[in-house]
Formats: sequence, structure tokens, C-alpha cells
Amino acid sequence: MTTVKHVLDQKGHDVHFIHPDASVFDALKLMAENNIGSLVVLEDGKLVGVITERHYARERDPEKRPRSSRPADR
Repeated sequence: MTTVKHVLDQKGHDVHFIHPDASVFDALKLMAENNIGSLVVLEDGKLVGVITERHYARERDPEKRPRSSRPADR
């Protein structure tokens, strides 16, 4: 049986994080640069949440998406 530890050993142990005041665009950019799908959100060294690319992908209202990600803004 495959365990979580086995998966982590194959993926590596780097943890990427972002501050809660960062823009969604910056979070998406950081995820893309590191080929990852989620970021830990830290404030004053404490875990306050997790953001994933799915949060953005499921946002159906284009007006709520980060401006720099809309085709007309490029």
C-alpha cells in the first residue's frame, strides 16, 4: 500500500508559501514558476490557510479574476 510518506518522498519536501495580503495573480505566478498547485498561506510565521489553483479555476465570474489574467488586460 502506498502511504502519504511515500508520495512525499517522491515529490520532495519543499514548502512554498505566500502572505495573505499578496494578490491572487502573485499566488498563481508563484505556483506556475514552481510547477505546483497550492501554496501555504503564512502570516507572522503561522499557518492561516492554503490557496490552490483550483480556487481560481472554479471562479466563474471573470470580473472577480485578477485583472492581469484577463485577455483584454494583456
